[in-house]
Amino acid sequence: MPLRHYYAIAFCPFILVLQLGCAKATQDNAAESTKPSGLIRLAKRAAVPSQAVFEVDLPQAVADGLTNSDTLETADWEQVFHIHAETAEGLDWRKLPPVQGSYRVTNNHLIFEPLFALQAGVNYHAVFNPSKAGLLPEGTSFDVIEATLRLERPRAMPETIVSQVYPTANSLPENLLKFYLHFSAPMSQGNVYSHIHLLNARNKKIDLPFLEVDEELWNPDGTRLTILFDPGRIKSGLLPREQDGPVLQKGQSYTLKIDATWPDAAGAPLKKGFTKKFIVAAPDVEIPSPARWTMTVPEAGSINPMTLDFPEPLDHALLQRLLWIEDAGKHAVEGQVQVRNSERQWTFVPSRGWKDGDYRVVIGTGLEDLAGNNVARPFEVDRVQRPEDEFIPDYVTLDFKVGN
Repeated sequence: MPLRHYYAIAFCPFILVLQLGCAKATQDNAAESTKPSGLIRLAKRAAVPSQAVFEVDLPQAVADGLTNSDTLETADWEQVFHIHAETAEGLDWRKLPPVQGSYRVTNNHLIFEPLFALQAGVNYHAVFNPSKAGLLPEGTSFDVIEATLRLERPRAMPETIVSQVYPTANSLPENLLKFYLHFSAPMSQGNVYSHIHLLNARNKKIDLPFLEVDEELWNPDGTRLTILFDPGRIKSGLLPREQDGPVLQKGQSYTLKIDATWPDAAGAPLKKGFTKKFIVAAPDVEIPSPARWTMTVPEAGSINPMTLDFPEPLDHALLQRLLWIEDAGKHAVEGQVQVRNSERQWTFVPSRGWKDGDYRVVIGTGLEDLAGNNVARPFEVDRVQRPEDEFIPDYVTLDFKVGN
């Protein structure tokens, strides 16, 4: 009785068979031993269980013929059983060269062992055509058996979390410029705004609260994302603000929500979602003035921190980059920076004990508060009254002395 169709079964938990063609055996004499007894499948490689081989069940007569044949070259084997990786989208896989590897017949199984480990998520098209070997019993023929198989990607366990969102304060200015989202591991990129929401006090989503840019603002290792509010709805006198008003409104409360479904770089969803509730204070239009900062100077010989306290929160990322300490020779002092107290405090712990002498805190004038006002000019600056060619220093300094 001819076999018309074969349905593939995955023998390993990480194997997925996507589709299988049909096979048909025709015989003058019904010799059951010449009927295909199994299917094309993937199986674990005995020597390396984490890798896979292709395997075909053989009719006894075909198995005997292949086992006893010493004349088959690699090209002959490829005629009998060939595999093509679907690595080029839009190209016919039949026109791609076959996967390279070795063949053997064991216990009525034809086994193909790829030269290189198979890639997860790639379709492999396997074609078995025993008639090509010229070893079938006389009067017996088979149609080609085809199968499309692939290794499933290992299911990644949710482990990544939102480790922090800056600013951390629960009272934020109406003209807040940005949020920094920090993750415990690299995240997937692209379409990030579908996972980030701003809710009002009635728990209703606000439409398009953020400036959705094509070039997402990730740090190099993919663990920090910067999301911006539309500057056009922050600055006074601009059309978007006049038409739609500011995103945030003084006296109102909001919730920043990050979906748990957001996949990390390994494809696993976040271990849990994240919410940040905050209330909105009046707009901040004043520049952060170093003259108003409070400095705590350490004792000579100690490794106590030098501390700066600010009257308002400053930009967390810029505090890490645009503040440093130099000695009298203008050499940067080595040490560790920490930002605390809801970004109202900057501390510097030296790698070695403080020596007697003169020091200075160097402050890049690009250092901003939460509303984008920097040390040199406010965010709302009038470019007509203060043109671009106005001289602005790269940095300003605060001097201090350690010891006598």
